[in-house]
Amino acid sequence: LDCTCTCTCQDKSPLIFVFSVLGFGWMMRSLYVMPIVVVGSSLFFAYWFYRIRRSGAFSKKTINKVVFFPDKATAKLLSRSRKRTNLQGSSLLTLMESIQSARHSLDVCMFTMACKELGEVLIKAHRDRITVRVITDAEQTGAYGSQIEKLRRAGIRVRMDKTTFFMHHKFVVVDNKVLVNGSLNWTNQGVCGNQENVLITNNSELVQPFVKQFEHLWQLYTTPGGLRLN
Repeated sequence: LDCTCTCTCQDKSPLIFVFSVLGFGWMMRSLYVMPIVVVGSSLFFAYWFYRIRRSGAFSKKTINKVVFFPDKATAKLLSRSRKRTNLQGSSLLTLMESIQSARHSLDVCMFTMACKELGEVLIKAHRDRITVRVITDAEQTGAYGSQIEKLRRAGIRVRMDKTTFFMHHKFVVVDNKVLVNGSLNWTNQGVCGNQENVLITNNSELVQPFVKQFEHLWQLYTTPGGLRLN
């Protein structure tokens, strides 16, 4: 009996040694592999969070804002000779910030566009690789200070209505999620003088009809010069 027991223990000794070596080797490899796994996972989740954050999926805050023109801050801008260097607290700045919030697209449907500051916002967005599309009325492209030709030279796609009727809309759709709509034409007089209003909202029941209307008009004015229906 003693002999049998001794032999059995001796037979198992090599196996124990092998498993010990394998276990030690696995543990040593883990010391190298685990940091790589941790760093790789961290980078993956950081990139995932960045993409989700950029898409606005975490931005569930309700936006319902009304802006009136002119206000005390913009009253100082009435003189064309005055440089608009300080827009802090103005309705114009609020409007500009709502447009600058775009991450993917800006669809602008505006009867008249002659406000330099708002034109520059669109050009900057275009340079930042945001898709910018503009629809306007052909008769207004010759208005004093019109920004349309400047937008075209910058590479922004512009389509116009050349019918005998006006393309009289004044709205912007930001990322297909936020609507900027009201009575305001993008002109110096509209910003600094006229009594105007702008509604900014992300209420999808209000936003989506404007998304569809813009697409309808964009297809209707299929050429850069627009359509002549008369």
